[in-house]
Amino acid sequence: MVETQWRSLFKAAILELDPNQVQARAKAAEEAIYARASRDSRIPRDERRAMDDALCTLRVLKRKQSQRRDSSRRFGASEALQS
Repeated sequence: MVETQWRSLFKAAILELDPNQVQARAKAAEEAIYARASRDSRIPRDERRAMDDALCTLRVLKRKQSQRRDSSRRFGASEALQS
């Protein structure tokens, strides 16, 4: 069950459509992955590789979300200056 928990949280993060929820879902998935890694040193190689890939994907997702948020703030600020 612990193995599937991080996977389901990861899937929820990458499939999240609400931009306000992406960061929280990504953080929950990362925490579940780190918890899984610290709980059991005998994790199969395939799962460990999947966990590493998931962490990398979550970092990219969070970075892209942060960039979108920053650009929308700048766009909103430039619109306010023009009016």
